[in-house]
Amino acid sequence: MRSSIGSQHSRPPNYIPIAREPDQLLLREWTLVLKGDGKSPNTLEKYRESVGALMEFLGRGNYPLITNVTAEHLGEWLTDLRERGNKPATVNTRYRSVNTFFNWLVGEGEIRENPLSRIEPPRVPETVQPHYTPEHVQQVSKL
Repeated sequence: MRSSIGSQHSRPPNYIPIAREPDQLLLREWTLVLKGDGKSPNTLEKYRESVGALMEFLGRGNYPLITNVTAEHLGEWLTDLRERGNKPATVNTRYRSVNTFFNWLVGEGEIRENPLSRIEPPRVPETVQPHYTPEHVQQVSKL
């Protein structure tokens, strides 16, 4: 058996190199449930990316399995996301997706409570959208 994937073989799109097997199994099960609930492919991808990012962080730092993480672990993950240059909206999206996953874990009896419930959702600063005058609109429409 080869110990690594060679350049001639591409990795699956959601390959999580550091996530542990029990975490991966939960993610796969949740994805199947979401698919069965009729979630859009885009929603499924965002959820998988977010939970995958958390699992990668946990594996990289030798943290516990996802069913044993604490609010403190998740706070470190959110800080790591920010320090890696993720925009506030991205951090918020990751939070909301992982929160949905943890709520599912509670419903399935895998965990007693959602550890993210102790952490406020990351704030997304309001951005001022550019304002175009009627003259600007006319100039663009002439192009």
